[in-house]
Amino acid sequence: ESHVFLTDDFNEIIDRALKVGVEKFMITGGSLDDSREALKLAETRGNNDSTFSATK
Repeated sequence: ESHVFLTDDFNEIIDRALKVGVEKFMITGGSLDDSREALKLAETRGNNDSTFSATK
């Protein structure tokens, strides 16, 4: 069983990754609800310089 958890510094973690050249992220969900949350994150963080994907 997997659990979705986000730390309070999630955005800082993503920003640090972007600064060191990470271009693609995959956010997974272990259930339909988790996948919906993953999709929301992917939609809010994606831009022209990086790709966020959500999957279950």
